[in-house]
Amino acid sequence: MKKINLSKWWRHVHVKSIVKSLLLSVMGTTISILLTFGSSRYFDHKKKLASGRQLAIMAIHDIDNTVETFEGYADEEYQMSLKAQYLMEHIDTLEKVGFDTLSAVFDYLLADHFIGQGYVIDDANEKVFLSNQEAWKNIDNATFIDKMQVFYSDRHDFYNYLGASLEWRPPLDEQEFIQRKINTPDYSFDIAAYLKELLRRDDIRYYISYSSLRQQLFSSTAQKWRNLSDECQFLMGISDREKEEYIESRKRKGDPLHEKQLVGEWRTQSKGSRDEILETCLAFRKDHTGTFTHTSYESAHLYIGTIVVTQTSQVIWKLRGDSVAVTFKPELVYTVDTTGISYRAELKPDIQEYIDSWHQANRKSQEEARKKGETTINYGAFIDHSETKLQWSKVTQLPDGTEETSTLYLTKQSDE
Repeated sequence: MKKINLSKWWRHVHVKSIVKSLLLSVMGTTISILLTFGSSRYFDHKKKLASGRQLAIMAIHDIDNTVETFEGYADEEYQMSLKAQYLMEHIDTLEKVGFDTLSAVFDYLLADHFIGQGYVIDDANEKVFLSNQEAWKNIDNATFIDKMQVFYSDRHDFYNYLGASLEWRPPLDEQEFIQRKINTPDYSFDIAAYLKELLRRDDIRYYISYSSLRQQLFSSTAQKWRNLSDECQFLMGISDREKEEYIESRKRKGDPLHEKQLVGEWRTQSKGSRDEILETCLAFRKDHTGTFTHTSYESAHLYIGTIVVTQTSQVIWKLRGDSVAVTFKPELVYTVDTTGISYRAELKPDIQEYIDSWHQANRKSQEEARKKGETTINYGAFIDHSETKLQWSKVTQLPDGTEETSTLYLTKQSDE
């Protein structure tokens, strides 16, 4: 019988075991590395594709915003042309026409009011898209990129045309208007008499006569770009839901609120339509009552200083998800503070008439509030990470069925 050398056999088995373990260890490490780097590359690739898709949605939404802007231009042009035509047909009796209509037509003809402001392009998204050429690789659709580049080029060409063409620029120069005021006693003038002169001028009548052409070009350009938006959305396979989610994400610039974060006093200042300073103060108390105070600081050429007009409403509030339901009590408190103004003695009757007009407007608002009774408005509300900045928005239904969102950004002044 052949003897087996156990030590030699054991060494052989032991070596094979070590080699096997080593191989398994190397293979395991290799697979682990491959899985790690493979997964990393996979998720990086998915992340880049998602980034490219967001860039595409942003660009398409930019087209949609431009379409909406141009449709707004067309509608405003139509409404103002009707008012201008009406005044031309009643040119000998303009003193019987309401001030609001006269003022609106005057602004329509005044350069630097509408078109004269340069039809300013909001090109923030355009700059992001055109400067992010590295991200174009993530879009992986050359046709889409070409169409967006053409759109941005065409939009600039169109805006440049609007600023250069006589058919588009309002004919009344602001300097002429200011000089007219300077040459008028007390720096005021009879707007009805001035419009009678203006509406007989050839350049004014020429501008008004081209209104239908301006409307048509606005509308046709808006429709062309609406079609382009649909085509780009199709090319990228982007759903309406994705666009809606993108729009909603842009509206929400903060975090949802908790009641304890909202409690306190919040303030902001802004500029009104007459360049007056507006101050808004929202006070929320723990017992869900509060006050909304709106203050305007009114300046005029008749006096030095400002008249301070304040309106205060008592409210009841309730937090509902990402909105705040605010119920306004029908009692409004108004004050008109004239202690901060000075004027020449001979202007006292005019000043008193001006102040009385504020009191009359305030009494009218109070009466309307009493008739309406309690009213509830839902405001969108978000807070920033520091819990000191509040985004406060309100959606208003317009007569044409569209919606308009107004937003304020308020700073916390104190807790309750």
